[in-house]
Amino acid sequence: MRYAMLEPCRGFAALWVLSFHYVWSTSFVSHFPLLAQVARRGDLGVAMFFVISGFCITASARSSIAKSEPVGGFLYRRARRIYPPYWLSIAVVATIPFIMSAISSVKVHHYVPPDATNYNYGYIHFDFLHWLRIGTLAQVFASVPNATDLSYKFTDLNAVYWTLAIEVQFYAVVALALMYRKYFYSILIAVTAISIPFALVSSTYMWGIFFSYWPMFAMGVLLYWLLERGHTPMKLFGGGAAAVSALAGAGLIAAFCVYTASGGQTDRFLFSALFAVFLFFFFVFDEPAARGADRYLITRGAMWLAMALGAMSYSLYLIHGRLIPLVAQVLRQVVPSNTLLYDAVLVTATCTICYAFYWVCERPFATTRKKELSGAFEFSRRSSPDQEACQ
Repeated sequence: MRYAMLEPCRGFAALWVLSFHYVWSTSFVSHFPLLAQVARRGDLGVAMFFVISGFCITASARSSIAKSEPVGGFLYRRARRIYPPYWLSIAVVATIPFIMSAISSVKVHHYVPPDATNYNYGYIHFDFLHWLRIGTLAQVFASVPNATDLSYKFTDLNAVYWTLAIEVQFYAVVALALMYRKYFYSILIAVTAISIPFALVSSTYMWGIFFSYWPMFAMGVLLYWLLERGHTPMKLFGGGAAAVSALAGAGLIAAFCVYTASGGQTDRFLFSALFAVFLFFFFVFDEPAARGADRYLITRGAMWLAMALGAMSYSLYLIHGRLIPLVAQVLRQVVPSNTLLYDAVLVTATCTICYAFYWVCERPFATTRKKELSGAFEFSRRSSPDQEACQ
């Protein structure tokens, strides 16, 4: 059985983060007030990424155990998947301000370089050690004046990079658990128990250590553990699984939207738990959705688009923040900025450029295009999933 829907969920998470960073037009806010409210909570897309990551990395690790693969192989795949596209994204986001200055010079007939006093362009003054911390993601442990969250430590280059620093720590913990394969889940349970006090103390979130964020990752681990052991909606609810899952999934989405529209602030840990529950129920529709995509042209096209968005989600996440101002600079010359058309074209153009980045800078370091676009989590109810499933 294939859990293909993880990939579009990952794509939605990336789009949601983009919507959090993008300033929507007043036309969009007035025409779609509920969507505007939900867009403002796009920071919760990070929690979605952490849950999906917990699920997928557990899948990969369990397959490594089943195949008696060395820990080094697991770490190599993770590093190859994360670091090369990350390094290439650094080159892109560092170049974009200079491109914007060059475009502006066409109008004023004078080139003005990016303002080095702007904190967002602080990388212009980086020394070798600072670049080394950025390149290795060790910047997350640095002491940065006036920092109120981890993203601030990377804002002088690209704020979203902080999550990668947490992700690689997750991978290191899973690799440690792989070294003691017989006790794999026991180690992860112990880490989860240790992490809870950290998650309850706000000051620990600035340390850059993974413990404070681990519970969100653990939600994905728990979800995988349940499905690995056959505790699926189909087993729990039998013939009524589809109806129960549809009601539960729709109820979760509706409750979140209504609560958010009323001004409620959902805690990211509660949201990660709710998202894991949603993924559990959503599992019942995975196989029928895949069959439907093969049967109907419209459905097949929609599924391909969703899978492509999921496949490029890492690229979209990496460069969208710096890319949006560049696209906006060009787009404002041809489309009025306070219109729905402007929003639609800007988001579409940003995603298109990110897809090009994915094709050139990310895809060569992934497994295979077929596996990525398929969404890729396969397992039998009595065996471990394919190790490349969620890469």
